[in-house]
Amino acid sequence: MIEQQTKNFQTRRKFLRNIAGVTFVVGTGTAIPTILATASKNELTHLSAWVRIEPSGKIVILNPAAEMGQGSLTALAVIIAEEMDADWKNVRIEDSPIEPETYGLQWGGKLGGPMITVGSRTVRGYYHALRLAGAQVKKILLTAVADKWNVPFKELSSDLSTVTHLNSGRKISYGEIASFIDVPNSLPSVTDDDLKDPRTFKLIGKKLDRFDIPAKCDGSALYSMDIRVPGMLYGVISRSPVNGANPTVLNASEIQALEGVRQIVNLKHGIGIIAETFENCLKAKKAILIEWSKGNQADTYNSEEAFTSYEELAKASQPGKVLHEQGNVSEVMSGVTRVYAADYKNDFVYHAQMEPLNAVVSVAPDGRTAEAWVGSQAPDGARRAIASTLGIQFEDVTLHPCYLGGGFGRRSMSDYVEEATELSNAVKKPVKLIWTREDDMQYGAFRPICLQRMMATVDKAGHIESWSHHIVGTGDGLLASGAKNPYYSIDHQYIDLRNVDEGVRTKHWRS
Repeated sequence: MIEQQTKNFQTRRKFLRNIAGVTFVVGTGTAIPTILATASKNELTHLSAWVRIEPSGKIVILNPAAEMGQGSLTALAVIIAEEMDADWKNVRIEDSPIEPETYGLQWGGKLGGPMITVGSRTVRGYYHALRLAGAQVKKILLTAVADKWNVPFKELSSDLSTVTHLNSGRKISYGEIASFIDVPNSLPSVTDDDLKDPRTFKLIGKKLDRFDIPAKCDGSALYSMDIRVPGMLYGVISRSPVNGANPTVLNASEIQALEGVRQIVNLKHGIGIIAETFENCLKAKKAILIEWSKGNQADTYNSEEAFTSYEELAKASQPGKVLHEQGNVSEVMSGVTRVYAADYKNDFVYHAQMEPLNAVVSVAPDGRTAEAWVGSQAPDGARRAIASTLGIQFEDVTLHPCYLGGGFGRRSMSDYVEEATELSNAVKKPVKLIWTREDDMQYGAFRPICLQRMMATVDKAGHIESWSHHIVGTGDGLLASGAKNPYYSIDHQYIDLRNVDEGVRTKHWRS
């Protein structure tokens, strides 16, 4: 286990006193980021930098994405490093603060969307903005050298963290520049014209060692499962056999008297057990007797019967929720001799991420602040969930992101973080909540069950002329995503969704 001491954000004054060098900060709310000086009107404002260059030559790039084995941690840093001509061997990567207004995806054409790593959006969502950020850092560095050497900007070039004066051959490293640079208040603008020709890329698209691999090989990589803070207790939850059932404990005093048990916590969907060790928790969970409410929607769910009903719904003449319609599919299909048709069925599927769901949350004795260690695909969502559970402000929660032992969409939910918060709040001590594999199999959120009925006709040339797609299942918007087909020139299209609420929790499932 890793002993993790609590850390607090430093004031800007203390940060600048402790770290020599220059920091480049990207502004928010724009499609093209602006590099801002480190000056701040509020001494307690967190220093939210994308790039820090230290006199030693080390370049620190901050990463806003969740790393769960897919390589985002390295990929985003490469984008900035490429445009600023950084020497990759001197680049280090640190987690960014959980501040979506600065580090959020480009959403609606602007930075500042949610900090969420899902749907293969990470590189697409940051690529253009981070290229511009790297180009602006380089422009500031070259401008500083031009001023110091009193030479024209156009006579300077950069490569491998070094600026060269083309006429004289004189060179200076980025680390040396960091020791004297004074970032101006009025900063040079950058446009797409300042970006490198992709044909000259030396990092993007090349084979590079991933930043996270050495730590994962030598055991130093921190997952939330590794975290242990002083005074930490453990928590588990005895969950309802089906979604929606409410618990009544039948032997509370007996469980409370078991070795190591500190407290039993009543939750809407289960009974939380807080104990001194994980083993104490599991023993108590095994011994607890709970009566569950009946009459829940999921009580009568049967997957075989569900598909039978879905087939009937797919045949129904009454339309579902229309997702996309153009042309006249019915008219085209009624006038041809052959319609190509196929049904595709998908049952509920469990995510089966390698690392069990877990989170460490520490609620302060007065309940007004909290600190958490979480592996989440949506760290700002997790931070917001903690604040909402406690009825405090987003700014009153400090969240330390950890590596994820697999996510596949499941860790974009914050239910396990909310639960850890409830348990910690009950005892006002740090609690590590752990979902067992059985918990996750029984009470997880699954890829939706659905039937997809697809039909098409072709014209005399063999081209698809009409396309019909009926989706029936539980999951609503999850089922609708990806159904619209704008990539092919099909004149007649009809796509609809017929949602059936089975009372089972659902979530994206990706690989």
